[in-house]
Amino acid sequence: MKKALLVLLLAASAQLAFSQSDSLIFANAFESKNGNDINAAIFNGREHIGYPPLTEGIPYYGSKDWQPGHVVFEGALYNDVFLKYDLVADQVIVRHPNKVTGIMLFTPRVQSFLLGNRQFVNLTGKESELKAGIYEELVKGKMSLYVKRTKLIEESIVMNELVRKVADKNIFYVFKDGHYYPVKKQKSIMDVVADKRNAVSSSLKASKIKFKSNPELAMTKIVELYNQLSH
Repeated sequence: MKKALLVLLLAASAQLAFSQSDSLIFANAFESKNGNDINAAIFNGREHIGYPPLTEGIPYYGSKDWQPGHVVFEGALYNDVFLKYDLVADQVIVRHPNKVTGIMLFTPRVQSFLLGNRQFVNLTGKESELKAGIYEELVKGKMSLYVKRTKLIEESIVMNELVRKVADKNIFYVFKDGHYYPVKKQKSIMDVVADKRNAVSSSLKASKIKFKSNPELAMTKIVELYNQLSH
């Protein structure tokens, strides 16, 4: 009887210790570019719990579902992983090999990642024009285009009920000659491409892309045109 009681106490103690571990998850194994890497650093982190039910929108990039990709974490490339990008917390979430648990990656240690077919990079923010964090790389070249995507969860009371909605905010930057330039209007980006303004304007007009109706597409086109004309 005493032996059975001791076993129960030990089991209860182990369960309590696990519950107090703050959801710290450790990897069993991971097949990386360099082979079988037991206890891979990418899987040593805290569990992503998620968000309460939302009335409208999702806090992640593109989808709340896992998306295939790769990530460069602490200088190591991990291929064939499943990811989510939490735009509220500015955090990359990687799926644990158990295919259920999400592990939060410490943002400063993430150099870059590919989510589906979208490229993201971690910019240090050493330049005065830029805040450190993860940016989507829309165009890479002599002139590059980046966007800082963020989401906020807004709460309000409607008809005595709590309503939670996700609000999006995107800030665009072009990088040219070692400097980042914020872009809010068409004039902002056209000033940066002033040396080829006429040719870019003519090509943009021919493409029938309107800045007001689709600013992201227009900016992407402008930067691509500038790079083509700069060869």
